[in-house]
Amino acid sequence: MQNKLVLGALTALNLLTPSVRAADEPCLAAAKLQEKAAKGVEVPRPYDAAYLVQFDAETAYKCITSVPFNKDAAVKVLEISKSYFQFHSTLAYLKDPPASYQQESVDVMSKLDEFTTKAKNGEYKNLYEFDLDFYRLAQATHESHFSKDSHVLGLFRWTLDDTIVSVSTDGKALPQVYAASDINNNVNAPSAIVELGGQSVYSYLQGYLKNFTANGLIEPHADFNALMYNTGLEFASWAQSSDASMAPTAFKTTPIYNGKSLKGKFANGSDFEWAYKAGSNANLTLNQYFSGQDIYDLKVVKANSTQSDDSTVETRRRKKRSYNPDVKLVKRADSSDDEVAVPYAAWPTNPIVVQDNFTFGGTVSGYYFDENQLGVLSIPSFDTDENSSETFDLAVASFINQTRSRGAKRIVIDLTGNGGGTLWMGYDTFRHFFPKKVPNLLWRTRAHSALNVLGSVLGWSGAQNTSYEDVPDINYQYGSKPDLTKFSSWKEFYGPRELKNDKFTSAATYDFTDKKLAGELGFYLAGYGDNIPDYDEAFPAENIVLLVDGGCGSTCSSFSTLMKHVANVRTVAVGGIPEYGPMQGVASTRGSMMREWNYFGDAITYIRSVLEAVDESDKEDTYSKIGISSSDVDNLPKALADSPGPSMAPSTCSTPSRRATRTPPPVPLRGIRVPHLLHRRDDPRRQQAVAGCRHYRRRRQQHLRFGLPERRWLQAPHIHHRQSRLRLQRAVVACQLDRRAEREDRRHQLQQHRGLGRLFLQGWPAHGCCGDRCDSLAVMTE
Repeated sequence: MQNKLVLGALTALNLLTPSVRAADEPCLAAAKLQEKAAKGVEVPRPYDAAYLVQFDAETAYKCITSVPFNKDAAVKVLEISKSYFQFHSTLAYLKDPPASYQQESVDVMSKLDEFTTKAKNGEYKNLYEFDLDFYRLAQATHESHFSKDSHVLGLFRWTLDDTIVSVSTDGKALPQVYAASDINNNVNAPSAIVELGGQSVYSYLQGYLKNFTANGLIEPHADFNALMYNTGLEFASWAQSSDASMAPTAFKTTPIYNGKSLKGKFANGSDFEWAYKAGSNANLTLNQYFSGQDIYDLKVVKANSTQSDDSTVETRRRKKRSYNPDVKLVKRADSSDDEVAVPYAAWPTNPIVVQDNFTFGGTVSGYYFDENQLGVLSIPSFDTDENSSETFDLAVASFINQTRSRGAKRIVIDLTGNGGGTLWMGYDTFRHFFPKKVPNLLWRTRAHSALNVLGSVLGWSGAQNTSYEDVPDINYQYGSKPDLTKFSSWKEFYGPRELKNDKFTSAATYDFTDKKLAGELGFYLAGYGDNIPDYDEAFPAENIVLLVDGGCGSTCSSFSTLMKHVANVRTVAVGGIPEYGPMQGVASTRGSMMREWNYFGDAITYIRSVLEAVDESDKEDTYSKIGISSSDVDNLPKALADSPGPSMAPSTCSTPSRRATRTPPPVPLRGIRVPHLLHRRDDPRRQQAVAGCRHYRRRRQQHLRFGLPERRWLQAPHIHHRQSRLRLQRAVVACQLDRRAEREDRRHQLQQHRGLGRLFLQGWPAHGCCGDRCDSLAVMTE
């Protein structure tokens, strides 16, 4: 039975409101409308609420524009934002982009100075306008690794009751724009849309892209695709977690108000009007958002509220998973009766491979067509966490083994909608197809004083031996030189090197034969260690095609670069503006690592604690030995925990994060006594548990790869290697409990000081060719 969204009784409204509200208060009206709209509405998953519980668009706009603006707090936010944006690797390239960029340049730091001037002069009428400037700065970068969380922007989403799709009538003629409802309902001879908002359809879409979206795409063709109804793009957005079962594309929904409705005209002369409706994943009544001042006080100022803004009450408490009722459920071809896959209606209904928890965190699926001897591997996302990395790896390995055994001659790897994910899964997938080829991609990071202080002090203090997850990008020991030899010191890695009128670290790559790196990843990537496929190449490169739509970026960019330039696999790019000519298949970010601001905030906090422990009389000599100065330390960005409270609070996103924290699975082995594990990293019991867990994962991975049923893995003879089965079981449980404790500790830290944004930390890979068009991004590496 599916849960219903419950927003609280209006009879208790007077008890919830902090003071008497005017009858015409728009936020109070929005709360009442939301509660009325929620009655009888089934919300399969929490983040579906914004699209299923909808109310008057203009009322929501009046509410969000009534949130007051605090000039002094905003100036402080801008100062800290500027200090953290210096870590963004491509500031110089955004200011003076290469030819392949195909978008206007932007000087990020100058824009922040403009915002500061506007704030000091009181030019912002409300907080929504301030957020909108930051949103449009992110839009201007066309960089999906660049963002800053909003304060109120995103509290509401405005969604149309229909959307658009680009369709060619015969597969050869140039596509035209149609109403998606006409195509989905198989309307006889549908008429194309020729006007939107009183303009030609293409003129309107160009303006919409500039003012209402921040897709992070570097060319107009990819931007155009991102507006169209696209099942691959939608699936990639919502299937990565269990919190959503829908994610409309950027034309259908927007966090920016665009009026009450959108009018248009079909080619046959008939007119239409699509209404905008507002929705929110925040429970306005339960959160007591009854005025603009309430939203500022309770959402912006009060960072650590007891009630999460994106809560939808009962849907947050549900224990049983529920599926999207609008999506057809189909059985897997090789599954038991209780296993299902949930593709869109247009997808094949007989996958041969489906990643565990498909549509609830798992996204990989595979298909085989006997008549064509064709295998299709669908990877709409590389996003994984510590629980799904292994299932991702196993799904890819299973697809390759099954298609090889069936005699497949050709393989299509469908990357449409894939905006990236976990970097290592891109490398891992490449090595599954070509286990003998070395994935030698290069990266570099922007070099500046703050980064040098972090890296220098971490190296001096001995922190270079800490976990990869803590300081990977400022830990020179985890990177290697292009020839796979190690850097001798932080100074050798840091450089810096002059490029594009800016400074960068030395070019580096990853050596996946390094046991230290493999140990931190939890398992060896395909083709390394004990994870060796029994073939030199899964299929000949000339028989593999990558299918992309321009949205490929981040990890997807790294994977496609490896496939194209290391393995010589061909790429086919589809869609785009209806015109003849080439388009880039990889038109999202070309970066590898992305880090949130609190990643550096935590490192800065640690650095200060290390330096404060140095005796005052020894500081000058110590700083000289480390290679830093007192002014360098003084100019470090403020730790986020020390930042001004009012406008540093995190905002509510209307769609789930691509890296949303997932609850770990329950401990599968009951009745096993496990000693208490201390939270210290140097506790030998913890280290033993982690080692045992990694050993278990590697053995289980090998077992499943050879095709044995998962339920039999504990009975497999090879698990007795090194450890008895009982010791192995204890280690597994201990490791799971320890990880759970560590996750809770990190969640608590995030509640204390959540990051404001994301940063493009590392530079573009050495190979800058995308699709069939080669660009000049390769100049980033020497």
